[in-house]
Amino acid sequence: MRRAFISLYIIIVAAIVIIGWGLDRIWATYQPEPSINAYQQSVLSMLEQQLLPLEPDQRDAELQRLNRELALEISSYRLKDLSSSTLASDIEAGHPVLINDARHHQRLYQRVGETDTVLGIAYNTPPAQRHGAYTALIVLFYLSLAVVVFVWVWPLSRDLYALQRQTTQVGKDGATATVSLRRNSHVQPLADAFNAMANRVRELLAARKEMTYAVSHEIRTPLARMKFALEMAENSGDDTLVRRQLAGVKDDVAALERFVNELLSYASFDASEQSLDWEDGDFGEFAQALLEEIKPERPEINFSVQCLRSHGRVRCDWPLMERVISNLLNNASRYARQQVTLTLAGDDTQYQVTVEDDGPGIAESDADKVFASFVRIDTEGNNARGYGLGLAIVRRIMSWHGGSVSVTRGEALGGARFELRWPR
Repeated sequence: MRRAFISLYIIIVAAIVIIGWGLDRIWATYQPEPSINAYQQSVLSMLEQQLLPLEPDQRDAELQRLNRELALEISSYRLKDLSSSTLASDIEAGHPVLINDARHHQRLYQRVGETDTVLGIAYNTPPAQRHGAYTALIVLFYLSLAVVVFVWVWPLSRDLYALQRQTTQVGKDGATATVSLRRNSHVQPLADAFNAMANRVRELLAARKEMTYAVSHEIRTPLARMKFALEMAENSGDDTLVRRQLAGVKDDVAALERFVNELLSYASFDASEQSLDWEDGDFGEFAQALLEEIKPERPEINFSVQCLRSHGRVRCDWPLMERVISNLLNNASRYARQQVTLTLAGDDTQYQVTVEDDGPGIAESDADKVFASFVRIDTEGNNARGYGLGLAIVRRIMSWHGGSVSVTRGEALGGARFELRWPR
């Protein structure tokens, strides 16, 4: 808004100056400076001859007589009554001065000899044809100013209309069209905000579709098993079979509870922005403490930590980073055969953390897909487990840190290699 105001203000001021100067040149060409004709010069000479010999107190009476006889409008002034200007200097020097007043009347001024008296003669002869030209120039001035303002406003109006048109398309048939404007448009920040909103709507629509499918799939299967188990228990008189079916129902209820908890956890991370609690800490100590919690669950896996940075100090939101590293380590240990390596690297501009395993890895075609919500990948006969939300949470947290997450084939161990990057 401030940039638009300054731009419009400068354009209007510049237009007024330029248009006014141009029309003034036209007016000066059309109506040149008035010149004294022979008749006016003769009248001045006659008046000077009549008044110069008289005393100052006699000149007023003589002027009244001359006004009656010549039918002129003659006035007298004192030099001290004239304001200091170029015209006043010319009059004081004894030069006759002819000007046009605001009513297009001509006024002729002449100093009487070396006296203090100045004569002023008014000629009531306004040139009628010049009234129309003056009015036309005034109209032309305002029309020119209107054209300048229109030229400035038109791109703004066009961009606003484009925004309005695209806004009406959001949500129609799942469309989330974005708007593209000139980079120097005054409403470009508004367009950027609109495009961010449209992209967010697109993500929400996709997430809703995925969630609907995932929820229906994850809930329908255990519900069907529970329904079948209850029917079996109801129609069976064998207490052992009944207990076995009830144990299965209990397991399905626990699975549903885990799924609901995972959904709630994902929902808590499903925000485009988050206020982070940035703190410095020792990554090596943090990693060792995290591995001590994971190792008892997977004793057959060898976990190792490497800090390639000399001091291992990292700045991040540690509770959120714990969730990220924990998700990656759990995924790696789930698919690893024997080895999982956690490495801290980076440079003076960014941190780099990698989690690599010696498992089957992830196909290059699935490298982007694995970070989507509710996506699970089957790898070399291993059925996908979990709910497909862990890596989506990792991507969201890294986005909050202003960083990124990616997956490639590891060169050292040959399995999946997840790489985290975020600025220092």
